[in-house]
Amino acid sequence: MKRESRNLTNGECVQIVVLHESRSYRRLGERFGVSHTSVSRMMERHRETGNHSRRPGRGRRPVTTPVQDRYLLP
Repeated sequence: MKRESRNLTNGECVQIVVLHESRSYRRLGERFGVSHTSVSRMMERHRETGNHSRRPGRGRRPVTTPVQDRYLLP
């Protein structure tokens, strides 16, 4: 069954942390409408950092060098 991709809300993350001891990642994923992998990654993040918040992205690496930027930007 294909699910649309979406992020877990903070409230859902808190619920998953509380419920994970009595339910499998698959059952939690079905309940919240996300994949079991999303639940697993969120729990791993919670174990590593003690927080369920998403990590900040690193963004895309620049393609041009600073010397090239001088010619592109006035």
